[in-house]
Amino acid sequence: LDVLEPHLVAVVLEAEVSLAREVLEGLVEFVTGAVGARAGFDPFVGVERLLFIPDLFNYLLTGVAKAEYTIASTSQMLDARSKGWAGSLVEEFGIPGSLLPELVDTGSRLGALLPHVAAETGAEGMQVVATAGHDTASAVAAVPASKGTWCYISSGTWSLMGVETPEPI
Repeated sequence: LDVLEPHLVAVVLEAEVSLAREVLEGLVEFVTGAVGARAGFDPFVGVERLLFIPDLFNYLLTGVAKAEYTIASTSQMLDARSKGWAGSLVEEFGIPGSLLPELVDTGSRLGALLPHVAAETGAEGMQVVATAGHDTASAVAAVPASKGTWCYISSGTWSLMGVETPEPI
């Protein structure tokens, strides 16, 4: 991190905010355009909660609707400093904050399997834990480094290099 100039970090953070706005604007435009641009159309009528795919699987197993932090971070709707939803950004795009589930840390116990799932699978008493839903987060957690200076390089559909820090930069 010593090689990063503070102004470069600021540019990267500014680009992230800009990208978040573009992504959300595009999503809202797509949803409203795909269904039809009718006057008064509300794409969220009847929607109880927005869940990411890993969280949806957890919900189907447990009936608990929560968002694991690493997968929620891919939405660009999080405030990295508060580790909560970026309420003003979400509101700006007309997404009701009430649709966003409670955020939970990786490793949080969500609860037991629903009775019908437990009966069908024979896994009575099995507890479901919120795992790192974002693949890069899982890969970084598996890096066998705990002390000293180290970084990770992750390459797949995209490539990145980074370090774990206790707080956002």
